[in-house]
Amino acid sequence: MLEHDTDELSELISFLKERFGYDFNEYAGSSLNRQVLRIIKSERWGTIPELIKNLDTVPGLIDKFIFDLTVGVTEMFRNPDFWKAIREHVFPLLGQNGRTVRIWHAGCSTGEEVFSMAILLKEAGLYDNCEILASDISKNALENAAEGRFSLRNIDIHSANYKALNVSSSIRDYFTEQFNSGKLKKELLERVRFFSHNLVDDPYPDNINLLVCRNVNIYFKLPLQEKVIGNMEKALKQYGFLALGETENTLPANQRGNFIAVKANIFRKVKADE
Repeated sequence: MLEHDTDELSELISFLKERFGYDFNEYAGSSLNRQVLRIIKSERWGTIPELIKNLDTVPGLIDKFIFDLTVGVTEMFRNPDFWKAIREHVFPLLGQNGRTVRIWHAGCSTGEEVFSMAILLKEAGLYDNCEILASDISKNALENAAEGRFSLRNIDIHSANYKALNVSSSIRDYFTEQFNSGKLKKELLERVRFFSHNLVDDPYPDNINLLVCRNVNIYFKLPLQEKVIGNMEKALKQYGFLALGETENTLPANQRGNFIAVKANIFRKVKADE
């Protein structure tokens, strides 16, 4: 089975919206199809109707399904050049007036990106003046992130990414090992607030100085991309920064006049708030 019947996929999308309030109508169909195929194969459900039946009757299964459907690849300090750009081109302009800096990680997955930001802010002496918001559509992902816990299976990758930032310390300075997991030190989570948020329908936070949303919009159809980036532009303070994924180095046409490019996929809002 290479793909689903179009009517069955549409039935699943309608079911998720009507039964649980998750709206995937404007997600890219080919990507959604691949993800659903992968989940059905891994869970040994033969068909979409069988999947729908289980989602409707098995308590808590919807949370696991949304986690599997929406959580992509993540790692600490993924794409070190991105983090270098944040440190060198964004940090020097944050908090210059002494006011609290609001940072929002939208689509934070299981938290590795938030942990990375907290570490860099600490090293730059900015952490204590920051309020970090971290959101995701998946409740399971948020539970993992809020614990500050991550698997040590990829510790060599995390460590190599961190070392690529030309640092003298070790990433192990920032967490403790517990069995097969690493647990971020408590002080690095003190200024982080995790919350459930759906980029499609929910109200956006405001007065954001730095908004990080990496590799999420690529799964949306163009109209939804335009809507989401438009909402993000409104969420940002004037001269706030929008940081996107490594393949998201252009903005939708309707937003290009509101930002200037800072470095690759990092943009700065220049449009004055109305």
